[in-house]
Amino acid sequence: MAANLLKSKKAVKLSIVVVRVFISLKEFVLQHKALAQQLKELRDELYNRIGKHDTQLRAVYNAIEILLNDRTKKKNWEERHRVGFKQIDNKKRG
Repeated sequence: MAANLLKSKKAVKLSIVVVRVFISLKEFVLQHKALAQQLKELRDELYNRIGKHDTQLRAVYNAIEILLNDRTKKKNWEERHRVGFKQIDNKKRG
């Protein structure tokens, strides 16, 4: 680490501190396996709930799309009542 590159007392002390921090982290993780298990269970439950909601929302969206498609099939563009100005044939006018 730093002591391998730099030949100073500060570099040696820094390397020792870094190693001690990693050892402390490893001990912390080993001592708190129960906490890690609880976090895993909560994550799994959350993913399960999200999956159920996604499935339910997908079913709602599909139902809405089916209803919209049915309505558009019933009314074709040509069959709709036209709105706006209509051209008058001059021959019929008079």
